[in-house]
Amino acid sequence: MKPPILLKTILDILFIILVLSVSATFILFLISIFTNHSMPVEVNNRAIETLNASTYTLIFISFLFSILSIYIIYLLRKLVRSFFKLKFYTRLQISLFNLIGQLIIVTAIGKVILNFFSLLILEGKAKLGIEADTSFDNLLFILAIGLFFIYMSRIFENARTIKEENELTV
Repeated sequence: MKPPILLKTILDILFIILVLSVSATFILFLISIFTNHSMPVEVNNRAIETLNASTYTLIFISFLFSILSIYIIYLLRKLVRSFFKLKFYTRLQISLFNLIGQLIIVTAIGKVILNFFSLLILEGKAKLGIEADTSFDNLLFILAIGLFFIYMSRIFENARTIKEENELTV
Protein backbone atom coordinates (compact mmCIF):
# COMPACT_ATOMS: atom_id res chain seq x y z
CA MET A 1 0.00 0.00 0.00
CA LYS A 2 1.29 3.42 -0.98
CA PRO A 3 1.55 5.99 1.86
CA PRO A 4 -0.71 9.06 1.64
CA ILE A 5 1.96 11.57 0.59
CA LEU A 6 -0.47 14.19 -0.75
CA LEU A 7 -2.49 14.13 2.48
CA LYS A 8 0.69 14.49 4.54
CA THR A 9 1.86 17.42 2.41
CA ILE A 10 -1.48 19.23 2.66
CA LEU A 11 -1.59 18.74 6.44
CA ASP A 12 2.01 19.96 6.78
CA ILE A 13 1.30 23.11 4.77
CA LEU A 14 -1.94 23.75 6.66
CA PHE A 15 -0.21 23.26 10.00
CA ILE A 16 2.58 25.72 9.16
CA ILE A 17 0.14 28.35 7.84
CA LEU A 18 -2.11 28.05 10.90
CA VAL A 19 0.76 28.26 13.37
CA LEU A 20 2.18 31.33 11.64
CA SER A 21 -1.16 33.11 11.33
CA VAL A 22 -2.31 32.46 14.90
CA SER A 23 1.12 33.37 16.29
CA ALA A 24 1.25 36.60 14.28
CA THR A 25 -2.28 37.54 15.29
CA PHE A 26 -1.55 36.86 18.95
CA ILE A 27 1.67 38.90 18.86
CA LEU A 28 -0.06 41.80 17.10
CA PHE A 29 -2.86 41.66 19.66
CA LEU A 30 -0.37 41.78 22.55
CA ILE A 31 1.45 44.69 20.93
CA SER A 32 -1.83 46.58 20.49
CA ILE A 33 -2.69 46.03 24.17
CA PHE A 34 0.65 47.27 25.51
CA THR A 35 0.94 50.23 23.13
CA ASN A 36 -2.71 51.28 23.53
CA HIS A 37 -3.00 51.19 19.76
CA SER A 38 -6.46 50.13 18.74
CA MET A 39 -6.51 47.17 16.39
CA PRO A 40 -9.73 45.91 14.85
CA VAL A 41 -10.65 42.69 16.64
CA GLU A 42 -13.35 40.24 15.66
CA VAL A 43 -14.75 37.27 17.54
CA ASN A 44 -17.09 35.05 15.52
CA ASN A 45 -17.42 37.72 12.81
CA ARG A 46 -18.45 40.35 15.34
CA ALA A 47 -16.35 43.45 15.73
CA ILE A 48 -15.20 44.29 19.23
CA GLU A 49 -15.07 48.04 19.70
CA THR A 50 -14.52 48.40 23.43
CA LEU A 51 -12.03 46.29 25.29
CA ASN A 52 -12.99 45.28 28.80
CA ALA A 53 -12.68 42.15 30.93
CA SER A 54 -15.51 40.30 29.17
CA THR A 55 -14.23 41.07 25.67
CA TYR A 56 -10.69 40.09 26.67
CA THR A 57 -12.16 36.79 27.88
CA LEU A 58 -13.94 36.28 24.56
CA ILE A 59 -10.73 37.01 22.65
CA PHE A 60 -8.71 34.67 24.89
CA ILE A 61 -11.23 31.84 24.46
CA SER A 62 -11.25 32.43 20.72
CA PHE A 63 -7.44 32.08 20.71
CA LEU A 64 -7.78 28.87 22.73
CA PHE A 65 -10.11 27.39 20.10
CA SER A 66 -7.63 28.41 17.41
CA ILE A 67 -4.84 26.67 19.29
CA LEU A 68 -7.05 23.61 19.78
CA SER A 69 -7.72 23.53 16.03
CA ILE A 70 -3.97 23.65 15.39
CA TYR A 71 -3.50 20.78 17.86
CA ILE A 72 -6.12 18.74 15.96
CA ILE A 73 -4.17 19.31 12.73
CA TYR A 74 -0.98 18.29 14.56
CA LEU A 75 -2.63 15.05 15.71
CA LEU A 76 -3.90 14.38 12.18
CA ARG A 77 -0.34 14.82 10.90
CA LYS A 78 0.89 12.39 13.53
CA LEU A 79 -1.81 9.87 12.54
CA VAL A 80 -1.02 10.12 8.84
CA ARG A 81 2.71 9.80 9.53
CA SER A 82 2.03 6.59 11.49
CA PHE A 83 0.60 5.09 8.29
CA PHE A 84 3.98 5.58 6.58
CA LYS A 85 5.45 2.81 8.76
CA LEU A 86 2.99 0.41 7.08
CA LYS A 87 1.84 -0.84 10.49
CA PHE A 88 -1.88 -0.58 10.97
CA TYR A 89 -4.28 -1.01 13.88
CA THR A 90 -1.75 0.11 16.48
CA ARG A 91 -2.75 1.49 19.84
CA LEU A 92 -1.37 4.88 18.80
CA GLN A 93 -3.62 5.04 15.73
CA ILE A 94 -6.65 3.94 17.75
CA SER A 95 -6.04 6.55 20.44
CA LEU A 96 -5.34 9.28 17.87
CA PHE A 97 -8.58 8.56 15.98
CA ASN A 98 -10.51 8.72 19.24
CA LEU A 99 -8.78 11.86 20.54
CA ILE A 100 -9.16 13.70 17.24
CA GLY A 101 -12.87 12.88 17.14
CA GLN A 102 -13.41 14.04 20.70
CA LEU A 103 -11.49 17.27 20.14
CA ILE A 104 -13.43 18.04 16.96
CA ILE A 105 -16.69 17.62 18.86
CA VAL A 106 -15.48 19.71 21.81
CA THR A 107 -14.28 22.45 19.47
CA ALA A 108 -17.57 22.52 17.53
CA ILE A 109 -19.70 22.70 20.68
CA GLY A 110 -17.32 25.22 22.25
CA LYS A 111 -17.57 27.50 19.23
CA VAL A 112 -21.37 27.39 19.47
CA ILE A 113 -21.14 28.38 23.14
CA LEU A 114 -18.60 31.11 22.30
CA ASN A 115 -20.91 32.40 19.57
CA PHE A 116 -23.82 32.50 22.04
CA PHE A 117 -21.84 34.46 24.63
CA SER A 118 -20.25 36.78 22.07
CA LEU A 119 -23.74 37.68 20.83
CA LEU A 120 -24.88 38.18 24.41
CA ILE A 121 -21.91 40.32 25.44
CA LEU A 122 -21.31 42.31 22.25
CA GLU A 123 -24.84 42.84 20.99
CA GLY A 124 -26.86 42.40 24.16
CA LYS A 125 -29.00 39.66 22.68
CA ALA A 126 -28.71 35.92 22.50
CA LYS A 127 -30.10 33.35 20.15
CA LEU A 128 -29.72 29.66 19.56
CA GLY A 129 -30.56 27.79 16.43
CA ILE A 130 -29.48 25.14 14.03
CA GLU A 131 -29.02 26.02 10.40
CA ALA A 132 -29.07 23.58 7.53
CA ASP A 133 -26.19 25.12 5.64
CA THR A 134 -24.73 23.44 2.58
CA SER A 135 -21.11 24.26 3.39
CA PHE A 136 -18.52 22.24 5.27
CA ASP A 137 -18.68 24.80 8.08
CA ASN A 138 -22.04 23.41 9.20
CA LEU A 139 -22.20 22.39 12.88
CA LEU A 140 -23.92 19.09 12.17
CA PHE A 141 -21.32 18.20 9.52
CA ILE A 142 -18.47 18.97 11.91
CA LEU A 143 -20.11 16.88 14.64
CA ALA A 144 -20.54 14.05 12.12
CA ILE A 145 -16.82 14.23 11.25
CA GLY A 146 -15.93 14.04 14.95
CA LEU A 147 -18.20 11.05 15.45
CA PHE A 148 -16.72 9.45 12.33
CA PHE A 149 -13.23 9.64 13.83
CA ILE A 150 -14.49 8.07 17.05
CA TYR A 151 -16.17 5.33 15.00
CA MET A 152 -12.92 4.79 13.09
CA SER A 153 -11.12 4.29 16.40
CA ARG A 154 -13.60 1.57 17.30
CA ILE A 155 -13.15 -0.07 13.88
CA PHE A 156 -9.37 0.00 14.32
CA GLU A 157 -9.75 -1.42 17.85
CA ASN A 158 -11.87 -4.31 16.53
CA ALA A 159 -9.42 -4.90 13.68
CA ARG A 160 -6.50 -4.93 16.13
CA THR A 161 -8.28 -7.51 18.29
CA ILE A 162 -9.06 -9.71 15.28
CA LYS A 163 -5.48 -9.35 14.02
CA GLU A 164 -4.10 -10.43 17.43
CA GLU A 165 -6.46 -13.43 17.56
CA ASN A 166 -5.47 -14.37 14.02
CA GLU A 167 -1.77 -14.21 14.86
CA LEU A 168 -2.33 -16.45 17.90
CA THR A 169 -4.15 -19.14 15.90
CA VAL A 170 -1.53 -19.46 13.18
